[in-house]
Amino acid sequence: MNIPELQADKLDLIAWITKTEDPDLIEKLKRIQKENIKIPQWQIEEVNKRLTNLDYDPEKAIDFDEMIIGLKEKHGL
Repeated sequence: MNIPELQADKLDLIAWITKTEDPDLIEKLKRIQKENIKIPQWQIEEVNKRLTNLDYDPEKAIDFDEMIIGLKEKHGL
């Protein structure tokens, strides 16, 4: 799977999870979330960099829903 496909899949999952009201699914996801998952240092640094950039220039922030729509259109989903 290439990076654009991975990103599109992640966005689809996020949208699907956001809409679900299935309590069994939510409990399964909570158990997965509690697993000991190591976040790579580069990813922590990237998030911190983006948060800092957002503090300096909040006007550059992109609405999440608009971003999802744009990515789906870009990838033909």
